[in-house]
Amino acid sequence: MINRSMYYAVTTISILMMGIYVLPASAEFMPSEGMELVASADDGSTIVHVTGTTIRDDPVILRYISPTNNLVKLDQLDPSSDGTFASTFNVAGLTEDGLYRIIASQGEASMYKLEVNVPISDGTTPDILAIESNFERPTMLVGPEIFDGGMVLTADAMEGSDVIAISGQTDVTNMPIIIRVLAPNGNVVMTDQILMDEHGLFAKDIQIGGPLWSQDGDYTVIAEQDIEGYSTSAVVGVADGVVVPEFGTIAALILAISIISVVAISTRSRLSIIPKF
Repeated sequence: MINRSMYYAVTTISILMMGIYVLPASAEFMPSEGMELVASADDGSTIVHVTGTTIRDDPVILRYISPTNNLVKLDQLDPSSDGTFASTFNVAGLTEDGLYRIIASQGEASMYKLEVNVPISDGTTPDILAIESNFERPTMLVGPEIFDGGMVLTADAMEGSDVIAISGQTDVTNMPIIIRVLAPNGNVVMTDQILMDEHGLFAKDIQIGGPLWSQDGDYTVIAEQDIEGYSTSAVVGVADGVVVPEFGTIAALILAISIISVVAISTRSRLSIIPKF
């Protein structure tokens, strides 16, 4: 029987190698000070949803500034008991195209003054998620590593599957992530643009198949943002239009648990390889 300490070791390795996200409870990780501001809208929408969180309980002032620096709307919001606030910005009647600034502030402290930008054209918005925050980000497990800033990416797929599940995290949350997949010969077989959540987490399923996936070999999945240093990649083997077997995280997990189990059992029972009669 595996003792308690060995059980904890197996459990820890299992979590790290399977790439489970550890999402902290918000109450446990709520910082002692700071503010977050989020603006989101669907493509072609006339409504921008403005939300946020603050540690302070005094009113939040929201100012909406046009591309020519004119004030087009002013809100004063009282945060709820959990520090959240919300409003909407109707852009249907705006005749000036360009970037509109949404500024949230509480008092004079710079920590409590945040700004996000929203592009407006012909009274509608593109698909957008703009986030500014000075909260310390909670620690996440992304694949086998702990996220501590920058960008990380994992690509997982079962042997014989025609879907590659990618996931990752970035600490730049106000610009989209561009996903590209390169064939073994370097040709681009897929490109897409995705958004992350408020923690910078992102995920997407990539479908394998078709003439662009006809080459056998290693396909490179690239995630990048339009900022220096924010580009990372992962490699997945493909043959005959499906994922090929490799010594990936599941195989490594099984091996690790097997080795630990054998060592634990051998140590406890002093198992001998010589049979007794």
